[in-house]
Amino acid sequence: MCGGGWGGGIAISDSTDLLFNGIGFRWAGLFHDYKNFHGRMVAQMVAMGSPEATEQVTTLEDLGSVPPGFSMKRSAVEIAVTLDGSD
Repeated sequence: MCGGGWGGGIAISDSTDLLFNGIGFRWAGLFHDYKNFHGRMVAQMVAMGSPEATEQVTTLEDLGSVPPGFSMKRSAVEIAVTLDGSD
């Protein structure tokens, strides 16, 4: 590749408009079994690697109060699907 760059990509499901899979530098994932959590769809199953390893989210719950001095600019769901790092 000219300039030393690297490629990546994502696939969005035609039927649900949700993230189906993604690949980038040193990561890849297949996302499915989505569940609504506070109005955001969160993948309950994430598969990756060769041989494939599958992780299952069994509980989604609020974290409660945030400790003093701790802040998050974005939610974990937004971070998971923000691939280019832009706001």
